[in-house]
Amino acid sequence: MLFQLPLHPGCGFEPTGNIPLAPARLAAAAGLPLDSVVPGDICDRFSDSEILSMVLADRPRVVGFTLYMWNAERSVWLAKMIRNSLPETVVVAGGPEVTQDNHWLRESGAFHLLVEGEGESFAENLGNPSLLLKMAGELSGFISTGKCTFLPDHWPDPYFTGHLEGSGDLPAHIESVRGCPHLCAYCAYRRICPEPRISPAATVLSNLERHRMAGRSEFVFLDPTFNGRSDLDALLGGMHGMGLSCFAEVRAGFGNLNPSALAKAGFHSVEVGLQTMNRRVLEAMGRHDDPERTLRGAVELKNAGVEPIVDLIFGLPGDAPDRILKAGERLVSLGLGESVQAFYLSVLPGTLLREMAQGIGLCFMDRPPYWVTGLPGLSLDHLVCARDELGSVLGFDLDMEPRPVLCRDWPYTVMLDSPSEPVFSGRHSVLRVRGDRLWERRKSIISAVERRFRTDPYCVLDVVIEASGAFPVDLPALVSAVTRPLDYVDRTASVLGRQGRLRTAVIAAFDADPGWLSACSQEALVVVPWNRSDQIPFDLLEHGIGLLFEGFPELSALSETFSDFREQLFFSEIRMERLWCQEILDLG
Repeated sequence: MLFQLPLHPGCGFEPTGNIPLAPARLAAAAGLPLDSVVPGDICDRFSDSEILSMVLADRPRVVGFTLYMWNAERSVWLAKMIRNSLPETVVVAGGPEVTQDNHWLRESGAFHLLVEGEGESFAENLGNPSLLLKMAGELSGFISTGKCTFLPDHWPDPYFTGHLEGSGDLPAHIESVRGCPHLCAYCAYRRICPEPRISPAATVLSNLERHRMAGRSEFVFLDPTFNGRSDLDALLGGMHGMGLSCFAEVRAGFGNLNPSALAKAGFHSVEVGLQTMNRRVLEAMGRHDDPERTLRGAVELKNAGVEPIVDLIFGLPGDAPDRILKAGERLVSLGLGESVQAFYLSVLPGTLLREMAQGIGLCFMDRPPYWVTGLPGLSLDHLVCARDELGSVLGFDLDMEPRPVLCRDWPYTVMLDSPSEPVFSGRHSVLRVRGDRLWERRKSIISAVERRFRTDPYCVLDVVIEASGAFPVDLPALVSAVTRPLDYVDRTASVLGRQGRLRTAVIAAFDADPGWLSACSQEALVVVPWNRSDQIPFDLLEHGIGLLFEGFPELSALSETFSDFREQLFFSEIRMERLWCQEILDLG
């Protein structure tokens, strides 16, 4: 039974993007049964306790997890629970988080065996639990697959073996290159796959045609540098006319970029790693790109009709936050400001940067997301302020506030209106509290929230307080303070000034005093029901108060009327909320 648990998005209607490609490739390589890969839609929907119950009912001989930053701690918890309940089951894990120097993971005691590197050549062992236990004992619970020489197309494609059923409408993920020739100190990929292994263009085109005949036309190329191959022109020429919609990561400063050919091949957008305009900093990090050439390449992509999504990094050693702000200004001047992504530097396990960190005074989180917390002369607060300022330069918020589910008929809603203990289900559940005397009921509300995180410690909970009268504004703060384990989402949220996996909202279903609304909004999202025949309360919107719509209004008209406040509009009808999130807020 192979799992790949998802990232928790900020919105209940936003896809997780979780495609269990890695476990499916392992299963296909080893010839394991199709049902050995837990489908992505189950991982997306099930709570911690539901996943655990499924494993306990099945009693598999082996359970495997693919570990990324966003799911590692949740996977560790589940692995420990499985080992405690099924002592004869062997629990293994692989993925980017598994490195020799990831000490918190290795010391967690959750797994019998951690496997570093590319797993296909190791996959045949997954059918032999006694051998896995023998390996675990002889190798102190850790093994590396070492340098691999096989091409990406060497093993069976899980899309065609049937191991990737359940990926829904998500684009297919394609690997045509493994390995990276570049030496970026902040990237671990180079150390695992030091030399590019490239599937020939003819093989890639044949694979794409098979996908097309199977009804798939949207693709994400996972190649570390899509335009780093010598037969790029042949590949793009063959893709021309296939009717594809593609995405990839490119080095825009390379001479073989060919934006026009990318557009004709079906690339609607590409990711471009500018990182900083400080060439000396890039050189120190082993990234030998000319920022000016990268910018020229990004402009050429845009002119050819391919949207360049440009990456910037705050916290690179030797860089100054104001240099990133100037890079943002430059991008805006070139017409590239609308598609910028700005990250805090992650000091990842397995990277050269982590080895360098102590010597250069680089401090960082010891758990995911491993963000830099301090540099000589710079604190994380400096970086946070600069990143906020970058949003002003670009003209949009770099991070959307988490969006609690306020609509009716959400399938994982629990009503706190009975004397029995609430029973939660689903990865993203809602606790809905209605009525008056809410302050007197605070103990039962807190108890329900605590119950959720006892049974599902790494899931999402929206607490929606539907108030019929004013209550002490300390109530939302008490809810938000409930003790729970922290993970990737919570740590990122705390830095960004957002709510994490516990999201509190208040629906003020009465004619509330504006002062009370304002005070309450300091502790939670606050919305008020709004009748469309009334005057638009722009004063409330400007103070961060949201509006809750009943019925089925015309969304395009609302979008135009509330163009500056779209994220503050919510809907009681689930269909309308889904459409608003996916079509207006572009979260689909």
